[in-house]
Formats: sequence, C-alpha cells, structure tokens
Amino acid sequence: MNFRGGLSLAVANFDSNTVSVLRGKPDGSFGRPVQYAVGANPEYVLAVDLNGDGQPDLVTANLNSDTSVLQGKANGTFGATTNYTVGSEPYWVAEADFNGDGTFQGATSFRTGGGLPTSIAVGLFNVDAKPDLAIANRCRSTLVYC
Repeated sequence: MNFRGGLSLAVANFDSNTVSVLRGKPDGSFGRPVQYAVGANPEYVLAVDLNGDGQPDLVTANLNSDTSVLQGKANGTFGATTNYTVGSEPYWVAEADFNGDGTFQGATSFRTGGGLPTSIAVGLFNVDAKPDLAIANRCRSTLVYC
C-alpha cells in the first residue's frame, strides 16, 4: 500500500482475527501497528482500490469465516469491516471486475478439479478479453482455469 508517508505493510494475524497496518515513514521505517478486526482466522490479505476512490482497501480471506473488506480512507486509516459470505475455508484472494459493474454480488462457486485449492490468479487466458481465474490445487497437482 502506498500512503503519503511511503509504502505501508498490511499483515493478516491468524490467531487474533485482525489485520495489522504499519504505515510507512519517509525515512523508510514503519510506524506502530494499528489493528483492525476482521473475520475468524485471516489467512491472506490483499490491498487494492476496490471502489475507485484512489485509496487502497483491504480484503482478507478468513479461514473459518467469510471474506472481510475494509474500505480505505484518505487519511490512511480504514473504515468498519464488511464481511461477505463465500465458500468454505477461503485461503486466497484475487481481484478483478468480472461482471463489469464494480460492485459485489452473491458468491458464485466453481469446481476446482479436486484437491485443496491453495492459490488463485486472475488474467486474460483466452481470446474473449474478460478476466479469467486460474486455481492451483494441492494434493492433486492440477491447475484449473475458469
């Protein structure tokens, strides 16, 4: 994440159900961590501008609950957590505007070829110019694309 002071860090804290944000300082050091509550057992955090306001937002994949979104504010802090229901045990998060409207709707599940999906990537993998997903599965050594 990049705020006025410099690059910042966001860290998922699995056991405390929080995300810590350490704002970067101009000298390259970091400020004290500020913690924000998210769903149960966050595994992964992604910083991305979801609403087009120029501020990074935070998205977490919470192993034992939903996916959490914290809207970024201009002063480098984050608003209240909003949780979105997704499939069981989310492990990873990727972002793209899949339906062209920029809003969140109900989750859609896709079969991932068995095994344990452990990584996801978004890209343009075919000729339709629409974002596609690639999912890596542990235990089955497969890569699935949707």
